[in-house]
Parts: sequence; structure tokens; C-alpha cells
Amino acid sequence: MDDIRKAILGARAAQANRIMGSISNAADVTKAEDSIAKAKKAETEEEMTAEEPSTEEEEKEEDGQKESDGKSEEEEEEVDKEDEEEETEKAHIMEALSCGNDIKVSKTGKEIKAQVKDILIPKLNAELEEWKGKADGLLDSCGKAPTKTPPPYWTGDTELSIPYKIYEWNETYIPRDRDSVSYETLSVEDAAAKRGNIPENEEQAKARNDYNEAVRMVANVMVDLKACDILLALKDGKEYELTPRQVITLGFSA
Repeated sequence: MDDIRKAILGARAAQANRIMGSISNAADVTKAEDSIAKAKKAETEEEMTAEEPSTEEEEKEEDGQKESDGKSEEEEEEVDKEDEEEETEKAHIMEALSCGNDIKVSKTGKEIKAQVKDILIPKLNAELEEWKGKADGLLDSCGKAPTKTPPPYWTGDTELSIPYKIYEWNETYIPRDRDSVSYETLSVEDAAAKRGNIPENEEQAKARNDYNEAVRMVANVMVDLKACDILLALKDGKEYELTPRQVITLGFSA
């Protein structure tokens, strides 16, 4: 057995020697391959180093970005400040004047009454007729007539009687479950009562909302006319101090 094993190993060694012998520059090829591999590895490392920014360059870029962001925030703050200043200039001037007690404009009772008679009452009567016309015109598109009396706060507790009824809030829209309720077991009268006075379609719902708003404007104008009646009771020869807002409301030019 040992002789056979030695013979096999010897044959393999002789075959390896013959192969290496047939390649005269085998050692050189091996060395060249190692050099090429090392060169490629070094080349790859250099490329990776070149692609990766240095820590110093990264810090510079971050600082530049922060500076850019900071500038943007400052510009935004400046724009917001300008908007606030513009808003202050455009609005609230009258409110500022009205809040103070130092600025007053003197008008005699005669001047105020003349303004009320000649300017305010004709203007308010025209507005009243306009809103009444709108309410009357919308009522035809509302379906069933309204039945609710307008609440007292619509007239500022002046006990004025508004010549209109209005719709309840739940009569101004179509409920989602309107069609999910069955009224087959009820009589016609009971079914109608169960449904309530809800609009039949979206057009009616919109008309009812617009109608209620028109009636509310009628109430507002009626309250203003009532205030005019009070102003007509002022004494002609007495002077009254008005705030800037009252001056404008009464229609005085100055």
C-alpha cells in the first residue's frame, strides 16, 4: 500500500513540474498579476478618497448652508413685519379713534336732526324696501311657508314687530337620513308631520337660507329706523359731542 501511495504522489509531482516547466515565465506572470491587483486596489482607494469630501470641506458646506438659512429667516421676518405695519395702517384707525375719549366732534341737535331727516331716513327706507322685496321674491322658491317668529334679539329687544315669519334652522337643509325612514305604516297626515317642513331639494334649501337672511336684514333696518326716531327727539339748541364713529354713522362729512 505504501508503495502504491508513493507512486501516485510522485506522478502528481512530476505532472505539476511538467506544467510549470512548460510556462517559462510562470513566476513572472504570478508577480505581474499581483502587481496589477495591488495597482487596482490603490487606484480604487484613491477614487474613494477623492469622492468623499474632507471633514473640513463638510464643515464649510454646513456653515454656508446655515448662513443661507439664516438669511432666509431674516428676510421672512422682515416681510412679516412689513405686512403687520401695512395692516395697522390700513385697518383699525377708526377703532383707535373710537376707543379714546379725547376726540369728540360737537354738533347741535338741529344739525343732527337735519342729517337724520334728509340723509339717514330716506336711505334706510330705501334699504328696507329692497330687503323686503328680496324676502318676498325668495318666498316663492322656498316651498312650504315658514312658521317661526323671529327671535327678540334680532330687533335688539326694542319689541319691534317684524312682518315676516322665518324657517327653523332644521328646515333650511336636507337631512342625510331623510330617505332612510319608512312612513308606510302612517297616515298621510302623520307622515307629513313626521317628516316636518324640510326642503324638497337643494334649491329650496338655499332659497330658505337666503330668505331668512333677507328677513334678518329687514329687522336690522327697522332697528336703525327706530334709532332715528330717538334722534329726532334731540333739542335743537343743545350741542352734543359725537365720537368719530358716530360722525360717520350719521353721515356727517366732518
